[in-house]
Amino acid sequence: ARFPEGCACCASRRCHGGRAEEGEASGGHRWGLDRGGSGSSPGLALRVVAGTRAGVATTGLVGLAVCESPHDRLRILYAKILDVLEQVPKTAAYRKYTEQITNERLGMVKAEPDVKKLEDQLQGGQIEEVILQAENELSLARKMLQWKPWEPLVEEPPANQWKWPI
Repeated sequence: ARFPEGCACCASRRCHGGRAEEGEASGGHRWGLDRGGSGSSPGLALRVVAGTRAGVATTGLVGLAVCESPHDRLRILYAKILDVLEQVPKTAAYRKYTEQITNERLGMVKAEPDVKKLEDQLQGGQIEEVILQAENELSLARKMLQWKPWEPLVEEPPANQWKWPI
């Protein structure tokens, strides 16, 4: 089944490819399908199987549901970011600083099993917000590979282009 509104954990349409099968638990997100409808016209109704993480029923943020296994999700995302960064030249500033931050955060995720303490260490809001930030960084890293901002300009910029105020 397709979920056009995206993943309940991160509100991303890319998470899990926007797909889940009946009863599937994927990446810590639990999806299910209810057979809905009335009488002779049984329709399909989407149901997100409510899951809680250590008693947390909601993030309190619209469109951002609780992630049941944030450590696993962050480990996967940070590993993917580091894999993409391996393809960027070592001299590129983007690689140097993003790799440093990602390794620091990955170390925190591996070292701290308590979600609340991890949120405090990462200083990025709720853990679901940190997951969203990591997904956005992965997307940016992939775009940077296409854009190649570390390569020289094709043509010289106009004189005083970077001078402000004019």
